[in-house]
Amino acid sequence: MQVERGTEVHTSLEKEKKRRVCMKTMAFGFVGSLYCKGTGADYCTRRRRGAVCVGLMDKQIWVKPAGKDVVTAAVENGISTLVFTDDKSIEEAGQLVRVSFGRIQDEFLYCPDGRVGPVVHVDSADSQQQAMDLAGKSDLVAIVANDWRIIPAENLVAKFQATKTQVFAFVGTVLEAEVMLTTLEVGVDGVILETGDPNEARALGRLSTSSSSTIELTEFVVSSVKPIGMGDRVCVDTCSLLGEKEGMMVGSSSQRMVLVLSEAAKSEYVPSRPFRVNAGTVSAYCMLPGGRTKYLAEQTMGSSALAVSADGTTREVVVGRSKIERRPLVLVEFSESSSGSNRTHGVILQNAETVRLASPDQAEGLSVTSMKPGDRILGSVDNSARHVGMKINESILET
Repeated sequence: MQVERGTEVHTSLEKEKKRRVCMKTMAFGFVGSLYCKGTGADYCTRRRRGAVCVGLMDKQIWVKPAGKDVVTAAVENGISTLVFTDDKSIEEAGQLVRVSFGRIQDEFLYCPDGRVGPVVHVDSADSQQQAMDLAGKSDLVAIVANDWRIIPAENLVAKFQATKTQVFAFVGTVLEAEVMLTTLEVGVDGVILETGDPNEARALGRLSTSSSSTIELTEFVVSSVKPIGMGDRVCVDTCSLLGEKEGMMVGSSSQRMVLVLSEAAKSEYVPSRPFRVNAGTVSAYCMLPGGRTKYLAEQTMGSSALAVSADGTTREVVVGRSKIERRPLVLVEFSESSSGSNRTHGVILQNAETVRLASPDQAEGLSVTSMKPGDRILGSVDNSARHVGMKINESILET
């Protein structure tokens, strides 16, 4: 398997490669221990208590396996990208599992999506500075350190944070991966675990699939609920079982979304559908992992969705299918209970008893068919504008 280099990217990187004096061919092995006060168990305890709360859903978590047992362990526990240095290993792994492959060749990391960036060995203040000088000059920079220290890691994250260049870090243990992914409460953009231990691969897989972030939910006050006729609404059927207090953030504006709960609650009219969120109209926004948004009409089989609980915790789920059907609709208008603003926001939903919004007053949520002015519901506030789902600094008014 040959990884093709884009001509333009390759040319610019070759120029950069000639300019650098510290980039050398790496014989990748175990990356040295991170400096972290206390034992690994102490660190994990602090993490469970909330000392480390950065969500990992938008991070790249890959494995560079040494052995077929590591390949199997990684993939069985949710790792979707493996990294190798030769065609033979890629071909052999491809016969075992169906995943994406990265490639390390000639001091460069080639990603499955076509991005490419230099591999830099940081072992001194000078080499750290040379790595930082690459900020904004390539798609990514992959850092290898024989002795990671927290301060250099913080320096790298801070330097690259405001640029287009992503930072990947090679690590040797899951503990190292956790620290690198949460440095400065932001972390590197991705980690590549180099290991011959299947247990490390399993642990990293569990980390990547179970990690969650938290969003701040705000109380809104319902000002009106009124039927508005027929329209196309979207049911998002996920590949996960959702809780009764779990659903999706949906809004007619990306700046004010409400938490539409799943159909996990029992109903006297229809059977429970705990995998489903009757989310809203085709033009509504829904929140995605990593803080992005998407129109509900764009949710399709295999795409990612963000499941949100009434306490603000989130997790990434996979869409099994999206059902668009013509149904009677209702407009729910609301305002912020504590902002003092008179501006009204809204969301359009199917007018059905099974469509419920999260509420601080009702554990099972409020059905749109019984909702009335003065009821309180839960949602999110984000004053950013959006361009193809990404946050941008721009003034915008959506009505």
